[in-house]
Amino acid sequence: MSRGSPLKPRRLLVILLISILVFLLIDRFGWRLLEPLPRGENSQAQAERVALLLRVVFLPLIPIGAYIVYLGFKIIRSGRFPPPHSRLLGRLPPQSGTLANIRGWLALLAGLCLGGLAIYGAFIVPHEIARLLSIQ
Repeated sequence: MSRGSPLKPRRLLVILLISILVFLLIDRFGWRLLEPLPRGENSQAQAERVALLLRVVFLPLIPIGAYIVYLGFKIIRSGRFPPPHSRLLGRLPPQSGTLANIRGWLALLAGLCLGGLAIYGAFIVPHEIARLLSIQ
């Protein structure tokens, strides 16, 4: 039975520093995307700003969805949850058999839904907004 490795304090500190850096970058530059455009700017500029904002929000979800799909495949292939050699945040009771396969398929479905939502929100929605703004 694999226990996984505990999350080390140094790793938590690095994650915290990266989170603060991302927050500061969004705080410094991201809110400009939400400011109203000056009068006289065309709808194409508005559509580009909305597209950029949606991509900033949705594109980071694609690798998260891909990892969840990978985890689901790993659970299904091994027939165990948590899968062997996995890093865990806490202790989880090991499961095998049907319950582990159900968790694997649910993880696979959730990852595919998250990835699909991210692609839809990052590429399809900005295109539709640009098309609607050009109609008006």
